[in-house]
Amino acid sequence: MPSSTERVGPPSSQPPSTQPVSSGSDADGTTSKLSVIQTEKETTQLEEFDQCGLEDDGIEWTEWDGPKRIKETRATNEEQIKYRKILDRCFSPIAVMGVRALFHPDEVLDVMVKAQKYLESEPVLIEDVPFGVTIVGDIHGQISTSPPLMTSRVTPLPLKGNTKLHDLYRVFRAHGTNKGKQSIEGFESSKFLFLGDYVDRGRQSLEVVMALFTLKILYPDNASPYLALPVYTTKRGCLMTTFFLLRGNHEFITVNITNGFSKEMRQRYDKETAEALFYQINDAFNYLSIAAIVGNSYFCVHAGISPMGFTRNQLRGLTKPFIFADEDILVNDMVWADPAVGLRGTVFNTERRTSIFFGMDALVTALTSVDCVALFRGHDMMKDGFDNQMNICFTVFTATAVYEGDNNGACVAVDSEGRLTVIRLVVDNERADRDKRLFPVDEDVKTVCERTTGELATIGS
Repeated sequence: MPSSTERVGPPSSQPPSTQPVSSGSDADGTTSKLSVIQTEKETTQLEEFDQCGLEDDGIEWTEWDGPKRIKETRATNEEQIKYRKILDRCFSPIAVMGVRALFHPDEVLDVMVKAQKYLESEPVLIEDVPFGVTIVGDIHGQISTSPPLMTSRVTPLPLKGNTKLHDLYRVFRAHGTNKGKQSIEGFESSKFLFLGDYVDRGRQSLEVVMALFTLKILYPDNASPYLALPVYTTKRGCLMTTFFLLRGNHEFITVNITNGFSKEMRQRYDKETAEALFYQINDAFNYLSIAAIVGNSYFCVHAGISPMGFTRNQLRGLTKPFIFADEDILVNDMVWADPAVGLRGTVFNTERRTSIFFGMDALVTALTSVDCVALFRGHDMMKDGFDNQMNICFTVFTATAVYEGDNNGACVAVDSEGRLTVIRLVVDNERADRDKRLFPVDEDVKTVCERTTGELATIGS
């Protein structure tokens, strides 16, 4: 006897007829009771199971929008004090002079794991970055000597003592304020959007990553309460500061494994530890967001636009992590593309050997698609740190003296009404030459590797 799930029919050596048969009727026009029973049984089975084959127990299914955005720090009071000590080490006088800071491997691991949770909770496209933010371009672990910063609209505070400052630190100092006897660091009173490329080229990539990821933990989004220190606060008891970190092409392992960051880690730690930390840091990089929109007007990304489905809805549909840039053509273009003056449309980027060159007409089309009025990008070294193409394409490059050159750096302050102020970081060629002489020293002397674990543990405590 056939089982209940098998179809039953008259035995025949001929294949079943392919002629259409009316629903509920046999070929001779009479209704088949067996066919009706089979149809009712299949309908009942469909009602009992959903498309995934799961039993329907009355649960209402809803669409998952991804991880819940973490907008306030989850660090405890004790953890915040610990992270503040890491920041003090990153921006200590000897560190900004060029001496590499010492980080215990457990410290690096802790910061990467904690920061990854905040990065993972953010979408690929961050659409709610407000006006009143400072846009910072490529940092590349750079160090530079500088006279006071140059700007046409705001006058920064005079730099006391040694003016040989870390490029990243100089950006923060330009936004610092004094309230009575209390000095407020820029990262405690301002909002920042970084366009990527934190590592490679310079000698202190690890300091840059540790500082930015620590700040992301302390100030993930909007106004985060700061419990550890009695610093300047608003009437609500919060520091009005935020850190948004985007991903550049140098935050992909295929790039930073050959452009200096991997070598720097091997100079700082023994081979096994360096390799483990290098891959852990790159794992955190995989969760960095790719693009952001400031004030619902300025599209910010590391490199450029893409001609393929470049809309907000398309970008919202992307999900992290991305291990390799070429996993998705949109991601690849946003971290590799370059503008080309005089070009119409797009062509293959022969200089990068990937992605595209895009003309201003293609940029206008892309900006219209995402409902924005201008593009802010990094990616390209600028002689004065900043470039404006037709008032719709702004390139911001913050690192100074890149590629053994004498370029200045810059960042852009966007006020509450969307107006721009370019803040330039002037290069000091004497310091750039001294940094150049330090590279061979780094090759020969692995200072951290020669220290004992006990010494590193003391430093990290």
